[in-house]
Amino acid sequence: MKPINLGTIGGTGPEFARKHARSTDPSTSHVASDNAKRFARGHFHKILRGLELRPQTAKELYSTTGLTSVQISRRMADLERANAIKATGQERNGCREFALVEEIA
Repeated sequence: MKPINLGTIGGTGPEFARKHARSTDPSTSHVASDNAKRFARGHFHKILRGLELRPQTAKELYSTTGLTSVQISRRMADLERANAIKATGQERNGCREFALVEEIA
């Protein structure tokens, strides 16, 4: 797999410089956002490895990665913003299919 930049904030992942909690959210949300930084990098790598196999939906990545659909969906948004993955335009079971950007180009 071609290396991608997974961010500069402790190498945790794309766009983790942004806070994953709103300023109006309760303090528990801010604590959860900070905790997410610790495990997000592993999630990014599992998702990217899964998409190396073939383009997949978030539901399909569940069986490939062992991550929950919520964990996958949260990281997919960051990976898409970082231009590491992109929707292929295909849909299955109500979910968009994603592929690595290098495979779409």
